[in-house]
Amino acid sequence: MTYFSKQFVVRKRCAAVIKGIFSAYLTLYQPLNG
Repeated sequence: MTYFSKQFVVRKRCAAVIKGIFSAYLTLYQPLNG
C-alpha cells in the first residue's frame, strides 16, 4: 500500500464518520425544530 492510498482510505473513513455524526445530529434536532 502506498502512502497516498493510505491517506485516501483514512480520509474516506473520516468523511464517513463525519457524515454519520451529521445525520445523527439532524435526526436528533429535527423533532425539536418541528
